[in-house]
Amino acid sequence: MDSNDAYWASEDPTSPSITTTLIVLQGKLDIRKVITVIKERVMETVVDGEKIYKKLALAPTTRFGFYCWEYVEAFDINNHVRIIDELEEKHMTETDILLEIPKIQNSPLSHDRPLWELLLIPKYVYPQLSHLEPLPDYYAALLRFHHCYMDGISACFLFQNGLSDNPPKYMINPFSTSYKTTFLRRVLDFYRTALFGPRILFREMFDKELNIFREKPLTGSKILGMSKSIPFNTLRNIKDETNSSIISILGTALGGALRNLATKHGEEFPQMMKAVVALPVFPYPNTKPQNRFSFAFVPLDTSENIGVARLQTSSEYIFDTYKSPVLITNFIFMKAVGYLPVCVSKLMSKTAQVTVAVTNLPGPSEACYLFGGDKITDIAVWTPAGEGIGIGLDVFSYNGFVRVTITGDAASIRDSSDMSDLINWFQNEILEMSMHKNFSFEP
Repeated sequence: MDSNDAYWASEDPTSPSITTTLIVLQGKLDIRKVITVIKERVMETVVDGEKIYKKLALAPTTRFGFYCWEYVEAFDINNHVRIIDELEEKHMTETDILLEIPKIQNSPLSHDRPLWELLLIPKYVYPQLSHLEPLPDYYAALLRFHHCYMDGISACFLFQNGLSDNPPKYMINPFSTSYKTTFLRRVLDFYRTALFGPRILFREMFDKELNIFREKPLTGSKILGMSKSIPFNTLRNIKDETNSSIISILGTALGGALRNLATKHGEEFPQMMKAVVALPVFPYPNTKPQNRFSFAFVPLDTSENIGVARLQTSSEYIFDTYKSPVLITNFIFMKAVGYLPVCVSKLMSKTAQVTVAVTNLPGPSEACYLFGGDKITDIAVWTPAGEGIGIGLDVFSYNGFVRVTITGDAASIRDSSDMSDLINWFQNEILEMSMHKNFSFEP
C-alpha cells in the first residue's frame, strides 16, 4: 500500500475515514444499467495494459503490523451496488435523506471486502415540484468509499472518466503545468522545509485549543447539515472584491456561525479559532485513484467584528500559509507516517488540536450525465473530518452552484436544531459578506 493511502487507512471508531457523496439524478432508476456502467467503464477499464481502478477490487488489511492491500478472490459487484431495501418504495425528500445518511454512516463497511459501495434510492422528490403533474422521475445515489482508496480530486476523475456519459469540464485542471515550479524554487522550498518545517508542524499539532466545541470526547454519532445552493459567481465576486480566497470566505462564515451557536447556549467563545484546511498537492501525475492532499492549520477570526473585517484577518493568515513551506512539510509528514507500523501511525494521527476541518472540492463546471442519460441535478459531499475533530465543513461546486455541507459530532453539535441554526447563520454570514448585491440563495 502506498504510504499516502496508509496514512488515511488509520481511523478511530468515532471518526470513520469514509467519504459520502449524495448524487440526485433525473431519470428512472435501472440498477442493471448502473451495474453495467460500473463494470465496463470502471472495473474493466484498462490504460497502458493496467486496470486503472483495480484498487477498487482490493481490501485494506494489516500484515506484520503494517497496512497493505489484499486481493478479494470472490469480488462481487452486487455486494457494492444495491438498492436500500427499506427505502425502495418510499418517496424521499432532501430532509428525509439527511436523516438517513447518519444511520448509514454509523453502519461500518464490511472489512472482508473492498470498502466502498453505491447505495441507490429509487424515489427522490423535490418538494418545490410537488404541484407538477406528472412528477418528473428522480432518484438518488449515495457513494461511500474509504479515504485510503482515493482523495476528492481522484473521485472527480472517477466521475469524469468512469461514470460520466459525457466527460465534463472541471473548474480546475489538476495536470496543468502552471502548478510546476522551477528547479531553483524547488531547491529553496526543500531547504525551507528542512529548516523550518518540523518546528512549524510540531508547534501547530501540539498547541491545544479549548472551546465549547472541544470540551467533550467525540461520540461517533453524527448530525448532518446542508446549505441551499449558492451561485459560485457570488463567492467569486466576494473573493475578488475582498482580495481573499474561497476557503477563507467559507471558514470565516462558519466561524461567525459557530460564535452565534456558542452564544445561543450562553457560552463564551475565543476571538480566534483554529481550522485544519485540506489542500491538494498539484500537479497530479495521472488519473489513477490516489491520495495527494496535504493540510494546513489556519487561524480563523471569530471575533465580534463584521464578517468582511473578519474575512480580511483570516485571509491574511491563509495567504501566509500558502507562502510558507507548511503544505510540503505536512505532505512529507503524512507520507512518513504511512510508512510506520499501525500502532505508531494511529498515535501520530491523533495529535491535531483544532475545532474545524475544511475541504473545498471544485467539481464539474457543466451539467453531467451518468448511466446512459440520467442528468445530475444536485450533488453534495461529506468527507471525514479527522480524528478528534468534531466539526467538518465541505464544499462541492457543480454546474455553476456550490453546496456546503457540515458534519457535526454529537459532542460538538448537540442536536438537529443546533445544526439547522448553524446552517442558517452560515448562510446569513455569506449574505452579509456579499453586501446584498444581486444575490439570493437558490432552492
